[in-house]
Amino acid sequence: LEGPLSAIAPEKHRQFFGANSSLTAKAKLLKDGGFLLEDASLASGAVQLRANAATLADGFLSALNINLRLAHKGKDRVVIPSREGKVSLANAGLTLRYDALRNEAWDSSLSIKDLERADLSIGDVALKSSGTVASIRDAARRAVTFDLKGKASGVTAKDPALARALGDAADLAGRGDWKAGAPIKIERLMVLGQTFQLITKGQLADKTFDGQVDIEAANLSAFSAIAGRDLAGSTSMTVTGVVMPLSGGFDVTLDGKAGDLSIGDERVDSLLKGQTTLSGGVARTTDGLAFRDFTLSTRQLTADLTGRVAADHSDLKADALVNDLATISSDAAGPLKLSIDLTGQAKPFDLKATLG
Repeated sequence: LEGPLSAIAPEKHRQFFGANSSLTAKAKLLKDGGFLLEDASLASGAVQLRANAATLADGFLSALNINLRLAHKGKDRVVIPSREGKVSLANAGLTLRYDALRNEAWDSSLSIKDLERADLSIGDVALKSSGTVASIRDAARRAVTFDLKGKASGVTAKDPALARALGDAADLAGRGDWKAGAPIKIERLMVLGQTFQLITKGQLADKTFDGQVDIEAANLSAFSAIAGRDLAGSTSMTVTGVVMPLSGGFDVTLDGKAGDLSIGDERVDSLLKGQTTLSGGVARTTDGLAFRDFTLSTRQLTADLTGRVAADHSDLKADALVNDLATISSDAAGPLKLSIDLTGQAKPFDLKATLG
């Protein structure tokens, strides 16, 4: 097949597909019910692709080999078709090698040079993956393992506040597996930035992640600009539970601590001196936002939050205790207890506060 594929593309994407496109491929149905794609190639503007693939009778992919390169001749950048605004790059390449009937091993490599968006640019992205595919002919025993390592460098956010929070490089590493009839298991997935560390383990099934995420930031001052406050101190947090990324729902338990936390407010900072702990559950469902024994505690302050906030009905209770008012004011002394009960619909809430 040959012709101007760009003619049916939106005008802003025509440069990507070029003035002419050429597609060749050989495909056939196998006697056992499988499918074979041989010597497929596509040349269209920035796209140069060669591939072959095969499936078993039940549709399971038994082989896939891809060699893809995105680049224009000369110095023209490649503008990627996207709904997220203009995204461009100097060049990119993807290779994948997989033929489970001949060899259980698979591997892939991805590289991107000079990626640019309106709000962010990345000089280099490199990702290498590998693993095994076992028992390919036995649908009940099939198993896939994966191990990946990657790095993004030359990261520059257009917003200076975001740039300071992100740093200019990050490393990625992970491993896991999938077995027939079971969820995808993430044994360990790490994102190591210059200002933060994120480590995840758990499982993925039915568009839901169920597991644990550990987050650490050794120097919160890097996030001051993005928070609009003079932050200081360090923090670590473990989040355990269920997250549904597509719907935005979650049901998690938090267990975290911070050292010498400061938010740039003298009175609040005096309550946060030393170690701060945060624990409890929080869930977001179609029934609203719910808190379970949500507690913040320091040497000077204890605050608890329990209940639910929703459009149809809310029932939320908060209690706070300052051990000694002298901590925040030289004109006061002694403990202060505050209790707040919030019930009813959003307009109006029934609010009851007790100070003592």
